[in-house]
Amino acid sequence: MAKEKTAILAQGSKKEKEPCLILGEKQVMEAKLPINMNRKYQDSFFTSLFKIPKYRRAAYLLMHPEDADVEDSEFENIELENVFTVDMYNDVCFMVRGRLIILMEHQSTLNYNMPVRVLLYVVEEYKKLLSMKKYKRVLYGSRQIQLPKPEFYMVYTGKEECPDSLKLSDAFEGKASDSFLELKVTVYKEDNVKGVIHEFISLIQLVKKAVAEGKSMEEAVREAIRQYQEGFEISDYFAQRKDVFQLLGEAITWEEFLDLRDEANASVLREELRGEIREEVTKELTEQVTKQVTKEVTKQVTKEVTKQVTKEVTKQVTKQVTKEVTKQVTEQVVMENICKAYKILTSVGANQTAAIQAIMKEYDMPEDRVLAILQKS
Repeated sequence: MAKEKTAILAQGSKKEKEPCLILGEKQVMEAKLPINMNRKYQDSFFTSLFKIPKYRRAAYLLMHPEDADVEDSEFENIELENVFTVDMYNDVCFMVRGRLIILMEHQSTLNYNMPVRVLLYVVEEYKKLLSMKKYKRVLYGSRQIQLPKPEFYMVYTGKEECPDSLKLSDAFEGKASDSFLELKVTVYKEDNVKGVIHEFISLIQLVKKAVAEGKSMEEAVREAIRQYQEGFEISDYFAQRKDVFQLLGEAITWEEFLDLRDEANASVLREELRGEIREEVTKELTEQVTKQVTKEVTKQVTKEVTKQVTKEVTKQVTKQVTKEVTKQVTEQVVMENICKAYKILTSVGANQTAAIQAIMKEYDMPEDRVLAILQKS
């Protein structure tokens, strides 16, 4: 019954649904993150690496190899406040030779709406820039204002196939070639970039692979650091940063929590389903417990009662047997209910981690216990 209702709701009910928000409800998403994960974004592994002049210059030369004579003194770091989305927290922005460079890391499930979000993102930054005295004085004058040219680069460390660039015009109705407005985000992946950016991506992928093979996060991070300690551009970073182990570990751990973004589009549906599923499961649980307890208690009590002589002994045995059988049957039903809830959650779009966390919260049960139950099913 619950599955049927889920399918009906998934196909679309008569109730008008709220529009999907492009910006992803940042405040709501952040509130779901554990306190220790909801930290200042500029302290990430990605930003701490590419804000170092040596690596910032190396990244820029990958974008513009023709500027081989660029000096560190020509770079000006720009601090960006990310007000739009929780999964664009890793960004580095700087101005150099008339260019405004925004370099972002994107770990979670590939989002083709990134150019739209970057558009909103950079507009806010230009608004701040234009409020500066040197621009504000000429903005409304007749002389052509000179703004730094924006360039957008995304370092993608996710698992999906990803194009070499994402374009804003792909989001517009009609032909992309007819668009009067364009914004392109160049995507750096492991197979299309070299140097320090390639090393960064390979390092992250190395940790992910080790974890996927069954190693703990700590083992995976330590092994990756050992492999990159010597002979790479990034090696000096490991020698200089004492907190690199923590930063690299958090860089991977964040991806698990960023998957919450994928649930954003299904959040309204989940809220609609939550009450109905709870009611349906409670009803089925009650019926199942009643049948099983009645059957088991009847069998056990009957067997014990035949061996007793007095009414008092019969009452005591019945009470004891009922308690024990009820406990056993209830535990079994709870296990079955957990498996059913897991299937329902994953069927409506929740990933495995989010489903397990929801079950842990609902049944106040530790993760290892939930995993053990799901493995037996």
